[in-house]
Amino acid sequence: MKRIHYIPVLLLLVAWTSCLRPSDSDIVSSHSQPFKDGSLVTALSNAPSLKLFNKAFTRLGLAHLVDSGRGYTIFAPTDSALMAAGYTEQVLNTLPEDSLNKLITYHIATAAMDETAMQGPAVSIKVATLRSDTSFNQATGYTVNNYFLYVLKAGDFFFNGFTVPAAGERISASNGYIFPVGKVLSTIRQDFLLDIIDQEPDLSMYREALAVNDSIRVDYFNNTFGDALSDSLLQNAYWLSHQMNPLSRGYFPTLFAPTNAAFKAAGFHDHEDLVQFAKSGAHYGYTDDFLTFNQTPLDTLVGRMMLYNYSLAYKNTAFPVMVLYGDLTTPAINNGVYNIFWAISSNYIFDGFNMHLKDGLQFSANDGVASMTWHNMTITIPHDDNARTATRNFVTPYGALYKVDKLFYPIH
Repeated sequence: MKRIHYIPVLLLLVAWTSCLRPSDSDIVSSHSQPFKDGSLVTALSNAPSLKLFNKAFTRLGLAHLVDSGRGYTIFAPTDSALMAAGYTEQVLNTLPEDSLNKLITYHIATAAMDETAMQGPAVSIKVATLRSDTSFNQATGYTVNNYFLYVLKAGDFFFNGFTVPAAGERISASNGYIFPVGKVLSTIRQDFLLDIIDQEPDLSMYREALAVNDSIRVDYFNNTFGDALSDSLLQNAYWLSHQMNPLSRGYFPTLFAPTNAAFKAAGFHDHEDLVQFAKSGAHYGYTDDFLTFNQTPLDTLVGRMMLYNYSLAYKNTAFPVMVLYGDLTTPAINNGVYNIFWAISSNYIFDGFNMHLKDGLQFSANDGVASMTWHNMTITIPHDDNARTATRNFVTPYGALYKVDKLFYPIH
């Protein structure tokens, strides 16, 4: 009888099996690693420096709004930041719920953002917050106003263009992030830019310059075409006091508004000085072909201080942006690819807004203070440290305004 030798074959199989790579083995089910800090609600309750914020969050019963199936980012002021702003434990416990709700919900963004998300874009990103207010108007009825936050991470945080220091490491949770911050955030003003100009006494000459420029331009058109332009896009006063179409060029302008001191230093003291200057330059009005329009020297004087962000807004109307103070100090704009902001190249009067400069503004920054240069002239842009006490920097849903004490003058 023939014998079959199995032992060498079995040894060979054992040796081959032992040489299998891990990737050749059976696939087993994987399990997600649980977040050390759990959900945002749990993580917030466990943060030792955020006890006051968590107490207010808990008092309002906001846990149900921070849905575990969606992502959020909480910019939570530390205990010391809240107390520095006057929000002690006693104040937070006795503050009317409506007021407390407005305070706390503005610090909760409805998107999960880590540092990379806030550092990547060229300008501040606009995110919705949990804050919303309902207002009533006899003509329009009830309106829900949603509040947004402009966020940038460039070393410190910039919220709505104002510097806010980070006050601790990021806390990661299963449905978002918590960033401890060193200041209480303030909402942006709900005014139109013209409202701010009218309310600031040291911008009275700037307001006068806009009015003179409007009246000269409208008078010319009325005399040429008839009285039909009393309130139109020809007037600065119109587009600075209305919500513009999102497809309009610029959409969210940034004004570098010269103060009365700036006009005085350039030799403009009153209304008559502005009128004479407006009429002193080359002929204004339509050219012979009626396709282009020559602006007055006054239009150029105030127009070059208006940033319409041609590179970012006009060429990408699907994502209209607002250029804020923090953006002017970042590498993308500060001597970077977006350093020059070009004006509209055409002089066609209805071609977007009336900014017709062919040379852009160039921005730079030193120790966080921004400057802008045009034709070898440089103007420093003062920076308010705190949105709660701002006197020179104003941000609205319709644009931003930064006071400056110098004009780009004389005109070259």
